[in-house]
Amino acid sequence: MGEAHKAIEFHEQALTIVREIGDRRGEGNALGNLGSAYADLGDTHKAIEFYEQHLAIAREIGDRRGESISLGNMGLALLSLENHQKASDVLLQSIKLADEISYPIAQNEARWDLAQVYLFQNDFVMPALLSKPRFNMMCHNSITMQAFCKESSPCGRKM
Repeated sequence: MGEAHKAIEFHEQALTIVREIGDRRGEGNALGNLGSAYADLGDTHKAIEFYEQHLAIAREIGDRRGESISLGNMGLALLSLENHQKASDVLLQSIKLADEISYPIAQNEARWDLAQVYLFQNDFVMPALLSKPRFNMMCHNSITMQAFCKESSPCGRKM
């Protein structure tokens, strides 16, 4: 947990700097990173607050990649709170957006998380409808990405 607290300090410093220089994209990214750090600490509600702020900025400035990332992170947080319906809704938005902008990391992560939502609801049909070849590729890519992210960042997933 010490690493997550340290990460929060650094992300707060970054947030202060990007706000001072008026970098809205940087502000959104810092807010998203703070959300991920709080999620690592298990403070999911606070993480969602930061993801919502990131989402608002991403939409305001037209950062569709940031919007997709924020929606994906929010969906995962909602899944951890067992709010399956809202997690599903948010993840479907992330998938749609990631598909529109051809952003494979977000496409794979959101599909993986959505499959988990369905499985937690004991719905074994919907994951199969995500397209078998694509789902198999997604599982492989997601596992590879998760291993990379865990090695390269103390705050979980960073896209």
